[in-house]
Amino acid sequence: MLGRGSELRSTAIAPKEIRAQLARILETRDFADYPRSAALLRYVVEETLAGRGAEIKEATIGVEVFGREPGYDSKSDSVVRTQARRVREKLGQYYSSVSEADRIRVEIPKGGYAPEFAIIAGASPKQKRIRPVSLLAAAVAVLAAIVLTLAWRREPGRGERLPAIAVLPFADRDPAHAHGALGFGLAEDLVRDFSRVRGLRVHATPAAGQLSAEARSDYPALSRRLQVDALVDGQMDGSAIRVSLIQASDSSVLWADRFAFDEPAGEIERRIEENVARALGRTLPARASTHPENPQAHDLYFAARALWATRDADKIREAIRMYQQALAIDPDYALAYMGIADAYALMVANSQIEPKTGLPLGEAAARKALALDPSLAEAHAALGLIDGLENHPKECESEYLRAIDLNPSYDRAYARLGTYRFAQGDFPAAERLLRESERLNPYEMSLPLIRAELYYYWRRYQDSQDLIREVQKADPQNATAFQLMARDLFAEHHYEQALEFARRAAALNSVLESELIAPLQATGHTAEAARLLDRLLRVEGDEATNAYGLSLLYAKLNNREKALAELEIAVRDHVPDIESARWDPALDLIRGDARYKAAIAKLDENPPAKIASRAAP
Repeated sequence: MLGRGSELRSTAIAPKEIRAQLARILETRDFADYPRSAALLRYVVEETLAGRGAEIKEATIGVEVFGREPGYDSKSDSVVRTQARRVREKLGQYYSSVSEADRIRVEIPKGGYAPEFAIIAGASPKQKRIRPVSLLAAAVAVLAAIVLTLAWRREPGRGERLPAIAVLPFADRDPAHAHGALGFGLAEDLVRDFSRVRGLRVHATPAAGQLSAEARSDYPALSRRLQVDALVDGQMDGSAIRVSLIQASDSSVLWADRFAFDEPAGEIERRIEENVARALGRTLPARASTHPENPQAHDLYFAARALWATRDADKIREAIRMYQQALAIDPDYALAYMGIADAYALMVANSQIEPKTGLPLGEAAARKALALDPSLAEAHAALGLIDGLENHPKECESEYLRAIDLNPSYDRAYARLGTYRFAQGDFPAAERLLRESERLNPYEMSLPLIRAELYYYWRRYQDSQDLIREVQKADPQNATAFQLMARDLFAEHHYEQALEFARRAAALNSVLESELIAPLQATGHTAEAARLLDRLLRVEGDEATNAYGLSLLYAKLNNREKALAELEIAVRDHVPDIESARWDPALDLIRGDARYKAAIAKLDENPPAKIASRAAP
């Protein structure tokens, strides 16, 4: 252990190291169990790293972190001062006994709110582990595993870091690939149930397609990426389901067992959960619902959930039919109602069904699910998405926060609340929520792209491009990444580069061909731009570009009159995404025009009944 107070002040600490230290601090119970303290510390650190430390004021924190109205009386409302004092105390407690992993001290000096960072003297990066080559070394490794297990068996006290696990997607090794739905359902149920275990952190399960066979077998690398101590890995072949609990640091097996396919899925889950909890020294809580699970209904739920995860409209409709079949077998099956709620909410958010049809069906199913099992975080998140789509901000936020409270590892709840705050124009809150969803599920590439789009509207183009490049390293053929990069570069007036990225986006997805029009015009390819614009305007029906999309395009083409005319139509018809007209850089051409201001005033007076959710995660 390092002595308290032994440190070296430094102004050259890499932001990546500071964020890693912040993550370690926020994982302790002093912060994990107190979201207001965690939110304040995360906000002031991120603002400082973004170069805005001098702008951190009490009133700003009150608005951005604690939801106070702009202009509130900070002298009579002491929420910021009170929480800041508690954060200082928690940081003092944390650093009273630091570990070898703690190389950076984070503190908030009295008299202000901007944090300071210092390197702790004597701290150094962990040395690489050397594989044991002798019996003595092997014995030491076994002893270390025992010590780790015993350490996990202690109930974490204040200031201690909670152990974390992730459930890997169950690999279907059967030549006929007959067990995909079963594996998807098992992994999802295990994550939900482990999230209820006190003293254990659970991270989201990466999708099966996000892990290559090589990446899947590299447990230490996976654990570093997911920031966990252990991994639950499942393999399914033609004969059995094999499940292991892997200690991430050295790939040692803490527990393993095999299960027959003819065993009920609920019984398999129960045995896995009991054995994993026992190996980690944890106790499973009593189930919130005592309703006995029907194996046939549960199998239908698994199959439906796997279809829902594709986000394909026809497959989601088929999933709804399967949920209804499950309810015909077991009318009180809460998970089936939750699945129906999530399906309708997602379809409305992605414009796959009319809101007047989908929202009432989704809300009724969500409320029925919660009446049967109030602990279902997914049902609360589905209700939050529905409330957001109906423009009920208080109810929306309340449901999402309840989902997060029930399942702090539910990355989708953070992402959905983040996209809702994004749609409302609350960019700082959206950024914090999206970052958390990415931390919980670093393999889901749609999440950083949502944040990249946020940065575009925020005019933080370099931050957006940095995120896009990280996504492209992991997914070089992601058409949306090229589309967003082209948009950023066009906003910065780098028209040749914008055209290059727009061409690559269109080559990967022909639907994005319209992204070529503005950069073609700006780079002198006027004939090709005119041809593509004419083709775009000839498209009719559901595939036609809506009025808001045309307004943005005409603004980029410097056609002020048509940009204004289409914007007025878009506001009148409340087309999807119209709320972003308030801040989209593409509309800078008309932003000072009286007709633009009148259109935005109408939008403020009569907000859309359906708030776009930017393709809800």
